[in-house]
Amino acid sequence: MVGGNYQKKKSHSNLQVTLSRSESSNRVISDSCHSKVRSVLLLSLISILIVIVLSISPPAKAETFQEIIHDIGINGRMSPVVVLDRLEQSEAQPTEKSPIEEQAYFFLWIGKFAALARQYDKAKHSVKKLERLVTEYDCRSCKDSSLIVQGYIAARQNNIPEVDMVLSQMQTSGDEPILRLQYFELKAYLYNAKSMIPEIIEVALQAAKLSEELNRPSDHIRALNYIVLANIHRRDLERAMTLADEAFAKAKQLNDIEQMVNARGNQGWVYALQGDFEKQADCLRDTIAITDKYPELKIQAMTNRVNLSHNLIEQEKYEEAIDVADEAIIRAEKLDNNVGRSVAMHNRAIGIAYSVDKQQGIEELQAAITVAEEEGAKTYALDMYRSLAQLYEEFGDFEESVVAYKKIIELEAEILKSEREKSIQAVQEQYETEKKNREIEKLSLEKAKANAEITAKEARQKLWLALAVVFLLVAIILVQWLRTSRKRNRDLLSDNEQLSLQTDRDPLTGAYNRRFLQKTMQELHQKLKNLDRPGRADDIMGIILLDVDFFKNVNDTYGHAVGDAVLVEMTRRFRQLLRERDMVVRWGGEEFVLLLPNINGALCNIAERVIKKIGEETFNFEGQQLTITISAGCVTWPAFEEQSWQEAIHLADMAAYSSKSSGRNRATCVTKIDPDADKVELAQDLSKAEENNWLELKVIEGPKSV
Repeated sequence: MVGGNYQKKKSHSNLQVTLSRSESSNRVISDSCHSKVRSVLLLSLISILIVIVLSISPPAKAETFQEIIHDIGINGRMSPVVVLDRLEQSEAQPTEKSPIEEQAYFFLWIGKFAALARQYDKAKHSVKKLERLVTEYDCRSCKDSSLIVQGYIAARQNNIPEVDMVLSQMQTSGDEPILRLQYFELKAYLYNAKSMIPEIIEVALQAAKLSEELNRPSDHIRALNYIVLANIHRRDLERAMTLADEAFAKAKQLNDIEQMVNARGNQGWVYALQGDFEKQADCLRDTIAITDKYPELKIQAMTNRVNLSHNLIEQEKYEEAIDVADEAIIRAEKLDNNVGRSVAMHNRAIGIAYSVDKQQGIEELQAAITVAEEEGAKTYALDMYRSLAQLYEEFGDFEESVVAYKKIIELEAEILKSEREKSIQAVQEQYETEKKNREIEKLSLEKAKANAEITAKEARQKLWLALAVVFLLVAIILVQWLRTSRKRNRDLLSDNEQLSLQTDRDPLTGAYNRRFLQKTMQELHQKLKNLDRPGRADDIMGIILLDVDFFKNVNDTYGHAVGDAVLVEMTRRFRQLLRERDMVVRWGGEEFVLLLPNINGALCNIAERVIKKIGEETFNFEGQQLTITISAGCVTWPAFEEQSWQEAIHLADMAAYSSKSSGRNRATCVTKIDPDADKVELAQDLSKAEENNWLELKVIEGPKSV
């Protein structure tokens, strides 16, 4: 308005001069006036349309509890406390004279969200109301509703045995799909608490499928997050990240705060397992900022701090990690969450061991393992034993280190022993296919519904026509903008293609990375399955999994720059020693995997040349001469029919453990496997397998001068 007034005054003050100028100046003024008139007319038209739309909009009305339940299923929820408050203020709440099904439905949801909000008196009041309906009317669905509320109370109190007992009493074969959905969600919670990985995926997939059928996107996101957790425990990180990204995007679209926190936290966990602690820190900062705003998200706030303490340890910020872990332990104790407390205790123990006192750290770590095992959290206990073995090894207590490694092998075999593990992949792929088909069917139904609505609303055609004119004007503007941005998009596409070429390489050493190995082995496995002839020697892949001995001492003594230089030099020596078609893969940290296609019986010879190449030649960096040795495990794949490449890597890992526990600076080669051997026992203990003549081992010593 200020600018407009200034121009108007200026025109009046120069009126005599303007009239004496050429006709072209008059046309400019005329065009400017016409432009302003058109703008005013367009704004007037838009204002009139807005008034019309607002005038035909229905007046707001109070919510019924059925509408609230439908809304949170579609759009998610801010917190259980908010939902409970909405339900308690809802219109048309059922009375004792209302239909039994309506009363049961109301007290189910009041009880569930009261439990989630930790208002246990209100939740137990709902249980009493439901039990009264069971007693007076012999209502089976009322009994299941009561058990569901009791299950959520027990789950919120972290009473795992009580949840198990309650669910065992439920009948899930009834005609109430919403009750089955609550049952599946509680089952997923129970299996996750017990680290029953195949069962988590199976029941979470059932919940995901049912939530889509019921058109409850928020419940679908919750099921996706459980599937993410299961795949993280299975170390299928690529699938876990894909599903976590999908869950976070959907939760963000719905503004479902609780599931946004869960999905973002799961993304951070995957980043941590991939070694990208900077991205994990970003996720943790995001989730902490969210959870600290909402007191009802206490569990997530505790979990975020547990993960942050782990992140700080990976960055060697031990004192800060101890402080964060102490806060997480206090929060876990208040929540009576022993699994979370055990993980926080583990992180504190690591910080103590490296910055305060080694023995105190080991003792605190053993206490954390005890808590995890008492809670039946096997996957967490497995990671803790790995930390314990590393501490013993670094502090020179090799006998205790061997004991810890044996426990690791036992736990890994126990977790992987389930016969249902092989069916998980097929079940998930079937679910994804069915999901796509349902989306296509849903789109078809929505299109038919849209056409029917257009036909039924002929009275509003003039209004839509006017709106179409407005949209057309907007579209013209968008077209102009799109023309200017196409070149930029093409440039971005070219840059993305260049980046995709770099995703298979480790940025430090130039070796291939874990992602490349997984992709290559999967392709080779598929190729072998598609052969119309038995496998030949030319199809055999040699695998050498090796680990740098005492590599942490190199980092601690000479610094990370020297440690990085050692890894780069080792990669160079591997490439110098191997054939052009052989592949050097950085498996993680100081671990490498050598993939040797068409090995033809030369695996042990190559392993001997590798350990001598590393051990006999010193590493020279900035005047420092370092003697480096490696411990390796060597296998060929496939060693027997139907052997997966993951099983071969696991066998090589066990052989590498054997090299470490036998003194290091050596390679343990699996030279022969009996086709009739017990594959489960074979995956548990190499020494026992050798005693039973199920396989043959050859140990190759490193250079004697080391």
